[in-house]
Amino acid sequence: LAGETINAIFGKSLRNARMEEFFAGWNYETIFERHRRVVCEPSIAIGKGLVFIHAERYGTGERVILPLAGNGIEGDGIIGATVYEWAHTEKAARNEMVENVTYHPLRES
Repeated sequence: LAGETINAIFGKSLRNARMEEFFAGWNYETIFERHRRVVCEPSIAIGKGLVFIHAERYGTGERVILPLAGNGIEGDGIIGATVYEWAHTEKAARNEMVENVTYHPLRES
């Protein structure tokens, strides 16, 4: 599920898209690992810095990614939200930090 603004950023819709196809050429392995950790550990991922850089969209912002569980126990999906502000140029965006992601476990080890 993605809003029209997110679809515009990527230039295509996430609807019914397989993750490996949608993010092909956009550092899929890193994006997949982030989402895998959220679902499987489970944890909350919080990112801050350059967002959407993999799609060559230059803006800074923050995001949160949360796990979903259809049965209330086993993770099987994610939901997330991103707020961002466009940089005026790629150079301006590159002066910002890369996206720093932290994970916050939902279960005690």
